[in-house]
Parts: sequence; C-alpha cells; structure tokens
Amino acid sequence: MTAPNLTPDPAAPAAAIPAKPRSGSETRKRGKAILVRLTEAERVEVEEASRKAGLTVGSYARQQMLEVTPPRSVRRPPIERELAAQLLGQVGRVGGNLHQLVRHLNFGREVDELRLAEVIVQLHALKREIMTALGRSERRRDGGTEGE
Repeated sequence: MTAPNLTPDPAAPAAAIPAKPRSGSETRKRGKAILVRLTEAERVEVEEASRKAGLTVGSYARQQMLEVTPPRSVRRPPIERELAAQLLGQVGRVGGNLHQLVRHLNFGREVDELRLAEVIVQLHALKREIMTALGRSERRRDGGTEGE
C-alpha cells in the first residue's frame, strides 16, 4: 500500500487551496538582533534591572539604548523581594493560627469566636497586601474594586 499524495496539484486553481494563516513569529516587525557580550556580573546586573523594571531583558535593553518608553504595558509586575519575604512570614503566622483553630475543632473543643474572627481579618488584610505588592486591585463580590 502506498502513502497518499498530499502535495497540492499545481494545475488546481489558487482559490481551491486555502491560505495558511501566518503565525506570530512570521508577522513580527522586529526581525533584526544585536548580540552583546557581557561579563557574568554585568549580565546579573542587567537581569536584575530588567526584573525591577518589570520588563524582559530585550525590552529593557531596547528602552535603555533608544531612550524610549516600552512598546506595551509592563509584562511582569516587579516584586520587591524584601516585601515578599515579609508577606511569606505573615502567611506562615496566620496559617499557624488557623491550624490551631482547626485542631481545636477536630478534638471537639470550643473555638473562641473572637480569635476566629481575628484570623479571618488577618487573612483579608494579608490578601490586600499581596494584591498591592503584585500591583493589582482586589475585586469585591459586588463587582467594584476595593477602596471605592
């Protein structure tokens, strides 16, 4: 048994052969590249600066070399490592409090409603801080944003 011939017939009318849509990489406006050699320390410095700016290394380099604003909105929100470490510590504390409350419930003990309410308030405050650190606004259930 021979494999079917899948090549289009050159004698067939052009309208009979559907045009293949062009992919994003074929439609890019920026087709030229510049290679820059850096030391390891220079590379780390450029990567850190681009991360802080919330840009890819390529977008950051273009912005610095051409002194122009980035072509589109910031791709990655910059995250402060110190703030992220503080928030992670707070998540651990609130998680520990919540774990203690759940253990009390599992052993049939009474749970202090005031303490439970405090943990819930801490969780909501922590969520707001994380959303702020990410540069996002918190959506309320009624469709508005926090602080309206």
